[in-house]
Amino acid sequence: MIDITESLLIRLAGVRAFGQGLSRYDKGGVQNVVTAGKLTRAIVQGHGTHKVVLRHSHSIIEGECDCEASGGIDFCQHCVAVAFSLQDEISTNKPVTKRQAMTAIRRHMAALSHEELLEQFMDLIGEDRLLRDALFQRVQFASGGLSFAVLKKMIADIEVNGEPWEDTAVRTFFEDFEKILLCIREFADRLDSLVLLRALEFAVQHFNVETQHTGDYAEHSDSWDASAELLFELHRDTVSRLDWAPVELESYLKDRCLSEDWHPAQWREDMQEVEEL
Repeated sequence: MIDITESLLIRLAGVRAFGQGLSRYDKGGVQNVVTAGKLTRAIVQGHGTHKVVLRHSHSIIEGECDCEASGGIDFCQHCVAVAFSLQDEISTNKPVTKRQAMTAIRRHMAALSHEELLEQFMDLIGEDRLLRDALFQRVQFASGGLSFAVLKKMIADIEVNGEPWEDTAVRTFFEDFEKILLCIREFADRLDSLVLLRALEFAVQHFNVETQHTGDYAEHSDSWDASAELLFELHRDTVSRLDWAPVELESYLKDRCLSEDWHPAQWREDMQEVEEL
Protein backbone atom coordinates (compact mmCIF):
# COMPACT_ATOMS: atom_id res chain seq x y z
CA MET A 1 0.00 0.00 0.00
CA ILE A 2 1.14 3.52 -0.74
CA ASP A 3 2.83 5.42 2.05
CA ILE A 4 0.20 7.89 3.27
CA THR A 5 2.05 11.02 4.34
CA GLU A 6 0.96 14.52 5.28
CA SER A 7 2.64 15.99 2.22
CA LEU A 8 0.80 13.53 -0.03
CA LEU A 9 -2.58 14.47 1.46
CA ILE A 10 -1.84 18.17 1.03
CA ARG A 11 -1.04 17.57 -2.64
CA LEU A 12 -4.31 15.70 -3.09
CA ALA A 13 -6.67 17.95 -1.13
CA GLY A 14 -4.94 21.31 -0.69
CA VAL A 15 -3.84 23.00 2.52
CA ARG A 16 -7.33 24.15 3.63
CA ALA A 17 -9.06 20.79 3.14
CA PHE A 18 -6.07 19.05 4.72
CA GLY A 19 -6.44 21.11 7.90
CA GLN A 20 -10.21 20.59 8.02
CA GLY A 21 -9.84 16.83 7.51
CA LEU A 22 -7.18 16.57 10.20
CA SER A 23 -9.46 18.42 12.61
CA ARG A 24 -12.36 16.07 11.90
CA TYR A 25 -10.14 13.05 12.39
CA ASP A 26 -8.69 14.35 15.66
CA LYS A 27 -12.23 14.95 16.98
CA GLY A 28 -13.21 11.35 16.30
CA GLY A 29 -15.38 12.10 13.33
CA VAL A 30 -14.36 9.03 11.34
CA GLN A 31 -16.60 6.02 12.02
CA ASN A 32 -17.47 2.59 10.65
CA VAL A 33 -14.17 2.17 8.83
CA VAL A 34 -14.03 -1.01 6.75
CA THR A 35 -11.05 -1.93 4.58
CA ALA A 36 -11.35 -4.77 2.09
CA GLY A 37 -8.48 -5.25 -0.32
CA LYS A 38 -7.82 -1.96 -2.09
CA LEU A 39 -11.01 -0.25 -0.88
CA THR A 40 -11.67 1.56 2.38
CA ARG A 41 -15.18 2.78 3.23
CA ALA A 42 -16.12 4.99 6.15
CA ILE A 43 -18.59 7.52 7.54
CA VAL A 44 -17.40 11.01 8.50
CA GLN A 45 -19.44 13.00 11.00
CA GLY A 46 -19.21 16.75 11.28
CA HIS A 47 -21.71 19.37 10.20
CA GLY A 48 -23.34 16.46 8.40
CA THR A 49 -22.85 12.79 7.68
CA HIS A 50 -20.84 11.85 4.61
CA LYS A 51 -19.90 8.57 2.99
CA VAL A 52 -16.32 8.23 1.83
CA VAL A 53 -14.63 5.63 -0.37
CA LEU A 54 -10.85 5.46 -0.77
CA ARG A 55 -9.15 3.43 -3.47
CA HIS A 56 -5.52 2.65 -2.78
CA SER A 57 -2.68 0.56 -4.14
CA HIS A 58 1.10 0.54 -3.88
CA SER A 59 1.36 3.62 -6.08
CA ILE A 60 -1.82 5.73 -5.76
CA ILE A 61 -4.64 6.70 -3.45
CA GLU A 62 -7.90 8.20 -4.72
CA GLY A 63 -11.00 9.30 -2.87
CA GLU A 64 -14.64 10.10 -3.44
CA CYS A 65 -17.24 11.54 -1.12
CA ASP A 66 -20.92 12.45 -1.37
CA CYS A 67 -20.24 15.98 -0.11
CA GLU A 68 -20.62 19.01 -2.37
CA ALA A 69 -16.90 19.80 -2.39
CA SER A 70 -15.98 16.34 -3.66
CA GLY A 71 -18.86 15.69 -5.97
CA GLY A 72 -17.85 12.07 -5.97
CA ILE A 73 -14.59 12.96 -7.70
CA ASP A 74 -12.27 15.27 -5.75
CA PHE A 75 -10.22 14.42 -2.66
CA CYS A 76 -12.03 16.49 -0.01
CA GLN A 77 -11.56 17.09 3.72
CA HIS A 78 -13.64 13.99 4.49
CA CYS A 79 -11.32 11.89 2.34
CA VAL A 80 -8.40 13.36 4.25
CA ALA A 81 -9.98 12.36 7.57
CA VAL A 82 -10.50 8.77 6.41
CA ALA A 83 -6.97 8.70 4.98
CA PHE A 84 -5.60 9.56 8.45
CA SER A 85 -7.63 6.69 9.89
CA LEU A 86 -6.20 4.37 7.25
CA GLN A 87 -2.71 5.66 8.01
CA ASP A 88 -3.12 4.72 11.67
CA GLU A 89 -4.49 1.31 10.75
CA ILE A 90 -1.53 0.57 8.51
CA SER A 91 0.97 1.71 11.15
CA THR A 92 -0.69 -0.43 13.82
CA ASN A 93 -1.07 -3.60 11.78
CA LYS A 94 2.29 -3.50 10.01
CA PRO A 95 5.15 -3.82 12.49
CA VAL A 96 8.59 -2.59 11.50
CA THR A 97 10.82 -5.43 10.36
CA LYS A 98 14.37 -5.90 11.59
CA ARG A 99 15.68 -5.01 8.13
CA GLN A 100 13.66 -1.78 8.03
CA ALA A 101 14.84 -0.80 11.49
CA MET A 102 18.49 -1.56 10.71
CA THR A 103 18.30 0.39 7.44
CA ALA A 104 16.80 3.43 9.18
CA ILE A 105 19.40 3.27 11.97
CA ARG A 106 22.24 2.97 9.47
CA ARG A 107 21.04 6.04 7.57
CA HIS A 108 20.74 7.99 10.80
CA MET A 109 24.21 6.98 11.94
CA ALA A 110 25.75 7.75 8.55
CA ALA A 111 24.52 11.33 8.82
CA LEU A 112 26.20 11.88 12.20
CA SER A 113 29.68 13.25 12.70
CA HIS A 114 32.29 11.07 14.41
CA GLU A 115 31.88 12.98 17.68
CA GLU A 116 28.06 12.78 17.60
CA LEU A 117 28.16 9.08 16.81
CA LEU A 118 30.63 8.36 19.61
CA GLU A 119 28.59 10.38 22.11
CA GLN A 120 25.35 8.55 21.25
CA PHE A 121 27.11 5.20 21.37
CA MET A 122 28.67 5.86 24.77
CA ASP A 123 25.30 7.02 26.14
CA LEU A 124 23.74 3.80 24.88
CA ILE A 125 26.27 1.41 26.41
CA GLY A 126 26.22 3.45 29.61
CA GLU A 127 22.57 2.48 30.06
CA ASP A 128 22.85 -1.15 28.86
CA ARG A 129 24.98 -3.32 31.12
CA LEU A 130 24.75 -6.44 28.95
CA LEU A 131 25.87 -4.56 25.86
CA ARG A 132 28.61 -2.81 27.82
CA ASP A 133 29.95 -6.09 29.20
CA ALA A 134 29.87 -7.73 25.76
CA LEU A 135 31.76 -4.84 24.17
CA PHE A 136 34.31 -4.72 26.98
CA GLN A 137 34.93 -8.41 26.46
CA ARG A 138 35.64 -7.77 22.77
CA VAL A 139 37.98 -4.94 23.74
CA GLN A 140 39.89 -7.33 25.98
CA PHE A 141 40.22 -9.87 23.17
CA ALA A 142 41.19 -7.24 20.60
CA SER A 143 43.94 -5.90 22.84
CA GLY A 144 45.67 -9.29 22.70
CA GLY A 145 47.83 -10.90 25.36
CA LEU A 146 44.98 -12.26 27.50
CA SER A 147 46.15 -14.54 30.27
CA PHE A 148 44.74 -17.96 30.98
CA ALA A 149 43.27 -16.68 34.24
CA VAL A 150 41.22 -14.03 32.41
CA LEU A 151 40.03 -16.47 29.76
CA LYS A 152 39.16 -19.04 32.40
CA LYS A 153 37.04 -16.53 34.30
CA MET A 154 35.20 -15.50 31.13
CA ILE A 155 34.31 -19.14 30.50
CA ALA A 156 33.56 -20.06 34.11
CA ASP A 157 31.14 -17.14 34.43
CA ILE A 158 28.87 -18.84 31.89
CA GLU A 159 26.71 -21.15 33.97
CA VAL A 160 23.22 -22.60 34.01
CA ASN A 161 21.77 -19.89 36.22
CA GLY A 162 18.62 -21.43 37.61
CA GLU A 163 17.29 -24.93 37.97
CA PRO A 164 18.85 -27.32 35.44
CA TRP A 165 15.44 -28.34 34.15
CA GLU A 166 14.35 -24.77 33.41
CA ASP A 167 14.22 -24.28 29.65
CA THR A 168 15.18 -20.59 29.79
CA ALA A 169 18.24 -21.20 31.97
CA VAL A 170 19.53 -24.00 29.74
CA ARG A 171 18.88 -22.10 26.51
CA THR A 172 20.65 -19.00 27.87
CA PHE A 173 23.67 -21.11 28.83
CA PHE A 174 24.04 -22.55 25.33
CA GLU A 175 23.60 -19.12 23.73
CA ASP A 176 26.20 -17.47 25.98
CA PHE A 177 28.63 -20.37 25.65
CA GLU A 178 28.47 -20.24 21.87
CA LYS A 179 29.01 -16.47 21.97
CA ILE A 180 32.24 -16.76 23.95
CA LEU A 181 33.50 -19.49 21.61
CA LEU A 182 32.75 -17.36 18.55
CA CYS A 183 34.61 -14.47 20.16
CA ILE A 184 37.60 -16.72 20.86
CA ARG A 185 37.58 -17.92 17.25
CA GLU A 186 37.50 -14.35 15.93
CA PHE A 187 40.52 -13.28 17.97
CA ALA A 188 42.36 -16.62 18.17
CA ASP A 189 45.32 -15.32 16.19
CA ARG A 190 45.92 -12.67 18.88
CA LEU A 191 46.14 -15.23 21.68
CA ASP A 192 49.15 -17.25 22.73
CA SER A 193 48.72 -20.82 21.47
CA LEU A 194 49.47 -22.49 24.79
CA VAL A 195 47.25 -20.09 26.71
CA LEU A 196 44.46 -20.72 24.23
CA LEU A 197 44.97 -24.49 24.46
CA ARG A 198 44.64 -24.40 28.26
CA ALA A 199 41.54 -22.22 27.97
CA LEU A 200 39.90 -24.61 25.51
CA GLU A 201 40.69 -27.62 27.68
CA PHE A 202 39.03 -25.86 30.58
CA ALA A 203 36.10 -24.94 28.32
CA VAL A 204 35.60 -28.61 27.45
CA GLN A 205 35.54 -29.58 31.13
CA HIS A 206 33.23 -26.70 32.02
CA PHE A 207 30.89 -27.51 29.13
CA ASN A 208 30.68 -31.16 30.21
CA VAL A 209 29.92 -30.25 33.82
CA GLU A 210 27.23 -27.71 32.95
CA THR A 211 25.51 -29.93 30.38
CA GLN A 212 25.55 -32.87 32.81
CA HIS A 213 23.56 -30.69 35.21
CA THR A 214 20.87 -30.24 32.59
CA GLY A 215 20.15 -33.97 32.40
CA ASP A 216 18.19 -34.71 29.23
CA TYR A 217 19.12 -31.95 26.79
CA ALA A 218 17.20 -33.46 23.85
CA GLU A 219 15.18 -30.29 23.44
CA HIS A 220 18.44 -28.38 23.03
CA SER A 221 20.29 -30.91 20.88
CA ASP A 222 20.89 -28.40 18.07
CA SER A 223 22.42 -25.90 20.50
CA TRP A 224 24.48 -28.63 22.14
CA ASP A 225 25.78 -29.82 18.78
CA ALA A 226 26.62 -26.28 17.65
CA SER A 227 28.63 -25.51 20.80
CA ALA A 228 30.37 -28.90 20.87
CA GLU A 229 31.31 -28.72 17.19
CA LEU A 230 32.66 -25.21 17.57
CA LEU A 231 34.56 -26.14 20.71
CA PHE A 232 36.35 -29.10 19.16
CA GLU A 233 36.98 -27.17 15.95
CA LEU A 234 38.78 -24.53 17.99
CA HIS A 235 40.76 -27.20 19.78
CA ARG A 236 41.91 -28.82 16.55
CA ASP A 237 42.89 -25.46 15.05
CA THR A 238 44.83 -24.56 18.18
CA VAL A 239 46.66 -27.89 18.25
CA SER A 240 47.65 -27.37 14.62
CA ARG A 241 49.36 -24.10 15.61
CA LEU A 242 51.59 -25.76 18.20
CA ASP A 243 55.26 -26.06 17.33
CA TRP A 244 55.54 -29.53 18.81
CA ALA A 245 57.40 -32.58 17.62
CA PRO A 246 55.18 -35.40 16.29
CA VAL A 247 55.92 -37.60 19.29
CA GLU A 248 54.90 -34.83 21.69
CA LEU A 249 51.70 -34.19 19.78
CA GLU A 250 50.90 -37.91 19.71
CA SER A 251 51.39 -38.17 23.48
CA TYR A 252 49.18 -35.13 24.10
CA LEU A 253 46.33 -36.40 21.93
CA LYS A 254 46.44 -39.85 23.52
CA ASP A 255 46.23 -38.25 26.96
CA ARG A 256 43.20 -36.28 25.86
CA CYS A 257 41.50 -39.41 24.55
CA LEU A 258 42.04 -41.20 27.85
CA SER A 259 41.04 -38.26 30.04
CA GLU A 260 37.74 -38.56 31.86
CA ASP A 261 37.21 -34.85 31.37
CA TRP A 262 37.28 -35.21 27.60
CA HIS A 263 33.88 -35.84 26.02
CA PRO A 264 33.63 -39.48 24.89
CA ALA A 265 31.88 -38.48 21.65
CA GLN A 266 35.18 -36.97 20.49
CA TRP A 267 37.30 -40.01 21.36
CA ARG A 268 37.14 -41.66 17.94
CA GLU A 269 37.92 -38.42 16.09
CA ASP A 270 40.90 -37.68 18.32
CA MET A 271 42.21 -41.20 17.80
CA GLN A 272 42.00 -40.70 14.06
CA GLU A 273 44.23 -37.65 14.46
CA VAL A 274 46.75 -39.78 16.35
CA GLU A 275 46.71 -42.47 13.67
CA GLU A 276 47.46 -39.87 10.99
CA LEU A 277 50.69 -38.82 12.70
